[in-house]
Amino acid sequence: MFKLHWDKGGEATLVETDANHVSFDSTTAWPPGAPIAGKTPEGQGYQVKVRGCRKLSAEPLLYRIEGRFISLSREQRTVLLSLEVARAARH
Repeated sequence: MFKLHWDKGGEATLVETDANHVSFDSTTAWPPGAPIAGKTPEGQGYQVKVRGCRKLSAEPLLYRIEGRFISLSREQRTVLLSLEVARAARH
């Protein structure tokens, strides 16, 4: 499971990605157009440009964040693609 801790508070769990576009379930809402930054528990940094945000549930409070990654390194892209391949193999 791929998790991020947002630099400005809250956390997110990866729902889906193609290593370019991404969907997260987040404890924090973000407006469209906002650039957001977060880190994995291991300290690897990621940036996302928000395309949309909608409320999923009130208890627990969750938002679906959709956007695209900004400035991924080749290593980061490989990690994200391997997560998606592993997820597809389980289904």
